[in-house]
Amino acid sequence: MKVNNIGNYPNIPAFVSGKLDAFTSSGQSFRDLYAFMFSERDNILIERSVGYKIEKTTYGRCRERLERRASTLQSLLSGCAPDSLIGLCMENSVDWIELFWAILCCGHRPLLMNPRIGQDALNRMLEENDVKAVISDGPVFAVRTIPADDIAEAETPIPEGPMGSELIVMSSGTSSHVKLCAYSAKEIASQIRDSAEIIRHCRTAQIHYDGELKLLTFLPFYHIFGLVAVYIWFAFFSRTLVLLRDYSPQTILDTIRRHKVTHVFAVPLLWERIYDEAMKTIRERGEKTERSFQKGMALARFLPAAARKRLFREVRDNIFGDSVQFCITGGGMIRPETLRFFNGIGYWLSNGYGMSEVGITSVELSGSMSERCSGSIGQPLSSVEYRLRDGILQLRGSSTARRVRSDGVWKDRTEEWFSTGDLAEERDGRIHLLGRSDDLVIGPDGENLNPEILEPALTVPGVREIALISGKDRQPVVLASVPRWMDRQQLDDVRAGIAAHAAPLTPRIVMTADPLMEDGDFKISRARIREKLLRDEIRVFEPEERPEAGDDDPLLLQIRTLMAVSLGREEAVPAAADFFSDLGGSSLDYYALSAALEEEMGITLPREGEILRTAESVAKFAREETERGH
Repeated sequence: MKVNNIGNYPNIPAFVSGKLDAFTSSGQSFRDLYAFMFSERDNILIERSVGYKIEKTTYGRCRERLERRASTLQSLLSGCAPDSLIGLCMENSVDWIELFWAILCCGHRPLLMNPRIGQDALNRMLEENDVKAVISDGPVFAVRTIPADDIAEAETPIPEGPMGSELIVMSSGTSSHVKLCAYSAKEIASQIRDSAEIIRHCRTAQIHYDGELKLLTFLPFYHIFGLVAVYIWFAFFSRTLVLLRDYSPQTILDTIRRHKVTHVFAVPLLWERIYDEAMKTIRERGEKTERSFQKGMALARFLPAAARKRLFREVRDNIFGDSVQFCITGGGMIRPETLRFFNGIGYWLSNGYGMSEVGITSVELSGSMSERCSGSIGQPLSSVEYRLRDGILQLRGSSTARRVRSDGVWKDRTEEWFSTGDLAEERDGRIHLLGRSDDLVIGPDGENLNPEILEPALTVPGVREIALISGKDRQPVVLASVPRWMDRQQLDDVRAGIAAHAAPLTPRIVMTADPLMEDGDFKISRARIREKLLRDEIRVFEPEERPEAGDDDPLLLQIRTLMAVSLGREEAVPAAADFFSDLGGSSLDYYALSAALEEEMGITLPREGEILRTAESVAKFAREETERGH
């Protein structure tokens, strides 16, 4: 079957080459990029689930709306000088796309704000950079804040005029340091040419499902990976983006299956959580099933993709199904066993690399499963070149940010090499990352210790998250996040286990019940954790000496017991324990709990909105339902 909506071109490579050649022959300005981005007006730009329906928005409809909203925005920003900096603080949505282009159409520069950084840091950044206004879907800032819903469609579209000169993305940074990276249309054009290179060199990236190519919008558009690899790469070639309602594992899997998503670009956290849950399910089915699976995985690297898909059909059906064709992981280190799992069961999962300052610079495109599973980030794309200096990856090229603001100063990009700060080595012409140079910890003998390598060995049962960092006196510190319901003996056992594994380091061990990753994070920021530790902002966990709640509450005790049964445990679970992060529950376990509650109590747990994750929250919900007569 031919892929849909590529005009008179015979296939995807021909369509990509034709559109890219036409764009290259233009001035490659933001005005040209805008015209090409919305040239296939009847193609579907966005799909999202709304209840039982799938809502679709075409490129043409989006363009009509944004030009009318730009007319309204122009009036709202009438007092702003041309090319002013206008913040955009929103989550992924059709609104984000419309208002991003509306800011440019008004002749201003969009600043893509990362709401996860924190209000205080964002307000300082807005003031320091003379940001005139912020368009927001929720937060209110110290500068003029315009609610996105207030920017309605005007009767007439905005007249064509000069567009903004650049777009600006923010690095994730630490809470006190936000780096800004400015890209003109020229650099974005280079990023688009790089994406065409991926399509030409990797046949799997071209494979459609039922004539459609659809990308899951897991990554936020305000992040460089979400902006470039998700939005710009796909929307320039007028393919479909599928929105997520939330980031729960079940929502992600349901969305992929329902919308028949073909491409998934995400951070290691997603792949590793899916891998861990899949392996948990396989082990629960018994030793025989696990042995059969491991035998199949050992054979997988010798089999063609079609054979791997047939061999692991049941596993695939429980994950993404058959629609997913091409996947990229990026933004952090990923475990080799996770790469082997996904590639072994027949999904193409490649490692990619990029930074806020440089965009996306490489993807492992080898047809060899062994190469993809090695963790290599591949070879640099055509717009950039790599080199290693003292074990640090450096790069330069035409797709990197034109200028960067760090420590309060804007610095124009030059032809000088940019030091990424990533430790790397070259193997057979491919680059392998080893960790971050600024994360290195000084050991007792003065040697450099790499947390990426050591942390997995320090993780013991009962630890949710762990980080190895440097303390005030450069002494190694192991920071472990543990469940809040742990008692003193359990906490001492965990501490002793970490100490035994970390004995050669003689570290200070700090236990906290707070998560190490903040809301919206996709990986642990050791720099931010160290900053909080040095400011004494890490809350050290001390268990309360009290009996377990629920022993004298029949309803709560019953729910704690049902939770234990659904998880395969012999004793009632702690009342405040998180079903997923503390107790290791999976989405299948949650469905089992829901079915048990419905059968024994006539209570149906909510499937939309906030999931009830503790026995206490389920008991509260059950009482409220009973009072309402349900």
